[in-house]
Amino acid sequence: MDSPNRSGQVSEDQRGYSGQKAKKIAVVYIENDWGKQAYRYFKQEAEKNGTQIVYESSYLPDSTDLSPILIPARDAKPDAVVDIGYGPDGALVINTLRDKLGYDGLYFGGQETKEFLDLAGKNAEGSIITGSFSATGTKDVKAQQFVKDFKAKYGNNPGNFEVTAYEAIIDLAYAANKTEPTREGIQKALQTVTDFPLYQGNGGTFKFNRQSRRADNIDPILLIVKDGKFEQYEG
Repeated sequence: MDSPNRSGQVSEDQRGYSGQKAKKIAVVYIENDWGKQAYRYFKQEAEKNGTQIVYESSYLPDSTDLSPILIPARDAKPDAVVDIGYGPDGALVINTLRDKLGYDGLYFGGQETKEFLDLAGKNAEGSIITGSFSATGTKDVKAQQFVKDFKAKYGNNPGNFEVTAYEAIIDLAYAANKTEPTREGIQKALQTVTDFPLYQGNGGTFKFNRQSRRADNIDPILLIVKDGKFEQYEG
């Protein structure tokens, strides 16, 4: 349901690179509508803050061998390699870099999912991504309770997908209680209610932006893989 706007995510990406003093980066991105748009935003932000993109390439979603595009990425001698994609391809990128190409530098990529951690294995360690929720870093009381309850039932911390699914149900119920449990009532609530419970970012409450159909105040955060788990990263 809710997600931070793309420009906010890109700004947080750039903060991560700055914190790691990565001024020269190689970027690969998935060849689909989202990947191309995300890379356009990313490139614009890089130009603004002086980050030099020394290599760029897209890859097809069904690619199984990324060596042809990652060899020149490595050889461009970047301070960091950046992947704009999803969990499975993010794992393929870092596994290729680490296991086949001997790259041991910084990696910004992957996805906050168990699938990424399982596929990347030990190579996931140190990977940095942009997210909107941290089970270990949230200071919001209701989000902390959600993490506690989720872990007690499933044995692991929730990630962004789990918290957004939970929040969607909670907020729809909140909308129905604020107006009436009908299609019209919920639609009215989505347009008028200003204090929906927010679990992402810094928590608190939010209202829907009727133009973007998002919450305006979800602050993106950085996450890093430590000991096989995602933790909030301050850069």
